[in-house]
Amino acid sequence: MESQPMAGRGGGRPAAGSQEQTHHAPLSLQRRVLERLAGESLRQTSRQLRVPEGGGSTMEAMEDFTGGVGEVYETKKAPDNLFHIMKKAMDRGSMMGCSIDITSSAESEAKTSTGLVKGHAYSITGLEEVAVRGQKVQLIRIRNPWGQVEWNGPWSDSSREWGYVSAADKNRLLQNSDNGEFWMEFEDFKKNYDKAEICNMTPDSLTDDTKRHWEVNMLEGNWIRGSTAGGCRNFIDTFWTNPQFKLELEDADDDDDVCSAPDDQDQAGKDFFRYHPSKARSRTYVNMREISERFTLPPGKYLLVPTTFQPHHEADFIIRIFSERRPGLCEEMGSNVDADLPDPPMPSEPDEETDEEKGLRRLFEALAGDVRKHER
Repeated sequence: MESQPMAGRGGGRPAAGSQEQTHHAPLSLQRRVLERLAGESLRQTSRQLRVPEGGGSTMEAMEDFTGGVGEVYETKKAPDNLFHIMKKAMDRGSMMGCSIDITSSAESEAKTSTGLVKGHAYSITGLEEVAVRGQKVQLIRIRNPWGQVEWNGPWSDSSREWGYVSAADKNRLLQNSDNGEFWMEFEDFKKNYDKAEICNMTPDSLTDDTKRHWEVNMLEGNWIRGSTAGGCRNFIDTFWTNPQFKLELEDADDDDDVCSAPDDQDQAGKDFFRYHPSKARSRTYVNMREISERFTLPPGKYLLVPTTFQPHHEADFIIRIFSERRPGLCEEMGSNVDADLPDPPMPSEPDEETDEEKGLRRLFEALAGDVRKHER
């Protein structure tokens, strides 16, 4: 599930065209062109993407190219089922990348003894399970956008591990060429890389040959000062005034055994939230353009409440829900709010200008004065 402000966004629409645009190239060709452009863009702007303090990220680039919803996992703290999460995403046409963190600019593009490059934007192109001596081994395929410089550890192109798999699996998976693409065991991937990023695609951005696709629901709303901007649960007197959406899950996801809101259509009141704890929630509030979380919930009726941290902060928002099965119900609750709410605080006075800001203001006024003289 992803939540994001509406300002500055393209409404979540993907960059690729639809099948109705018959004067454009086929979608499969468009996707290859987009991936080529994205790869070239990542190479041209790789310095920004590599430096954590910079203004760009691989995830934001993928989201902006596709209109998809992003997830970021720290491999050292990832859930135990990360391989299956990524395999499901791959089957649904998601774009994925990974990288090794750097601690200083001096480490940028530094090559490790195993052939990996620090601070570099890699793409993930495949996940497979193979049988080795009666045991299942999880493998991940990674591509260096340089087209060269590959992993030289276990399961690399010339490693002995390939001698233990069937000829059919070897011929299907292995390409003995220095093309920048290589296989690793998934455990080695988690040890050597620091971040895995997944950009989940909307159904209308996928090609026809995609095995499966996500079911997507989109909700829009706004927080209005003194009305629907209730803040987080720390502010119980106003929290319940936030926008509320009813979500009903009828079926469990594939391979999962698990997949309560009030039944009336009006806004759930303060007492409901006072005595009913959250079943799931996003992590710490953070000042970012969007947040995304993955939840596993049993079938049932749920109340979805988007909030800001502080009450009375105004903004518009969009929520997109990606699921394996379409929810039975996904709609806004009634807006019948009947309460004597506390008055919102008066806007705070602007902070006193620093010496630097005062200097900039004097420079601006001097330049603006010169412009006015010339105009006369």
